[in-house]
Amino acid sequence: MATFYVARSEIITPLPWLTFALPFSPEFAQDFSAAEAAEEDLLPRLTHVLDQPVERDLDRPLSLLALNLKALLSMEDDGDRVHLHGLMTQNAGLLLVPGGPPAARRVRALQEHFFRSVARLMSIEDYGGQAREPEDDGPDAPGYAA
Repeated sequence: MATFYVARSEIITPLPWLTFALPFSPEFAQDFSAAEAAEEDLLPRLTHVLDQPVERDLDRPLSLLALNLKALLSMEDDGDRVHLHGLMTQNAGLLLVPGGPPAARRVRALQEHFFRSVARLMSIEDYGGQAREPEDDGPDAPGYAA
């Protein structure tokens, strides 16, 4: 997931005056290709995790995190994605593994890392970040032409 986040964040620019030129630059094409490759690598890994049997008590919470991440990445609508992320964040305490044994502490650390990573991913404009309204194409949208 970290590779996917880094690759996706590389194609986002904080300089609005470069937005027009970026899609035509070789650097943008390379970053975009890396982001697509990272996403193509991540989704089969999530599917593999979800296909594993839940054998131990600690397997279930990790499986739920994988299911949530796959749902977030599979959603087309930014509003739905932001809503699901909000629900996950508000209810993170329900998913966190309690207890003090080393295995439980390790799973809890993975869960906390997951929530931090997903929050970073959701800050990217492509995933509903604050840069603009989701699905808003502005005055050039086909609906305005009619």
